[in-house]
This record gives sequence, C-alpha cells and structure tokens, in this order.
Amino acid sequence: MTETLDQRTVPGREGGVGAALRRRWRFALAVFLVIGTLAAVTTFLTPQKWAAHAVVSFTPRVETGISPDSVALVAHRYAVVVSSDASADSVARQMPALGGGELADAIGTELEPGTGNLRISVVLDDREQAVTAANVAARQLVGTAGEDPLVNSSLSAAATERAAERTPPRSVLLAATLAAAALLGVVAGVLADRLGNRPRWRTDRAGD
Repeated sequence: MTETLDQRTVPGREGGVGAALRRRWRFALAVFLVIGTLAAVTTFLTPQKWAAHAVVSFTPRVETGISPDSVALVAHRYAVVVSSDASADSVARQMPALGGGELADAIGTELEPGTGNLRISVVLDDREQAVTAANVAARQLVGTAGEDPLVNSSLSAAATERAAERTPPRSVLLAATLAAAALLGVVAGVLADRLGNRPRWRTDRAGD
C-alpha cells in the first residue's frame, strides 16, 4: 500500500477570489457578522472624551515688516511653549481639579498652514474643564507673547462648550471597524475555500 499526492482538484473549485467567495459566501458573511457585532459593541462601550479648541493669532508688528514665513516660525516656537510641562503646570494651578501631568498629555497644538493661527486643543473627560483649560492656555500664551518684539498676538477664537467635540468620533470608529470586519470576512472565506481545495494524499492498495 502506497500513498501518493492527488493533484486533482475538486470539480468546480477553480477560480479566483470572486469564485471562492461565491462558494463560501455564507462562511464569509458569518465571520463578518460575528466580528462586526463585537467591534460595534466595543466601539459604543469605548469611553469618549471632549475636545475643546481655542485659536491664538500672530501677526507681524508694523515696525518689523517680517514675512509671513517668519511669523509662522515664531508661532511654531510658541506652539512648543504652550505644549510644555511648565505651561501645563501653570494652567493646572488655575484649575485645582486637574493636575499638570494630566494636562501635559491633554494639550495639543496645530499651526494652520500658511498662517500665523495657532490652534490649541485640550482633550479631557469633562467638557467644561476642556473648554476652560483651552481658554486658560490660550490667554496665558497671549500674555507670554505680549512682549515679543516681532509679532502681535491675540485670542482670535475662544473655546466654547457648543463647539466642543466628542472624541474619537464614534461614526469614524464604527466605519473603520466594520471595514476591518468585512476584510477579515473576505480573507476567512478565501482561506476556507483554499483549505477545502488543497491536494489530498491518496492511498493506493498493492495490486490495484
């Protein structure tokens, strides 16, 4: 009795990914539904925070005549300042409920391209605290930059509770997780089809 590798494929099993999914669509759908449901539940159970934003604008002093690029460089320097631990500690001293360490991780900045507008964002569990912290940080920065010989600074947009956003957005998370579940369903269906179609060892009896 000998064993040989049977290279024949099962009839009707040829084809690419599309053909494999047509044969295994029920399995692929089941994988998608299971993973998608778990992902959706996890998404809606994930705690969200509040993001509040304030904008500090920098403009060149008339007597300096510096270029917009130079203003952007100065604004970038102040972005580093407002994100520092020292700045976070200073803001925290005005908000006893928060610690400097927590704020240092919560404060972020973004310089709008081609402008001197610096966006200060604070992400915290409480919306009111996020709004307050963003405005305190922005006003503190305006005060720090007040004596700068090159630029003027002003709070051009204060943070408000109405403009505060929940983060991360659940709709974006849900779309991403469902897309991942769909991809896994496709992969699982194709793999199941390929495994069901792999060559088998055939046993030949002596004398056959």
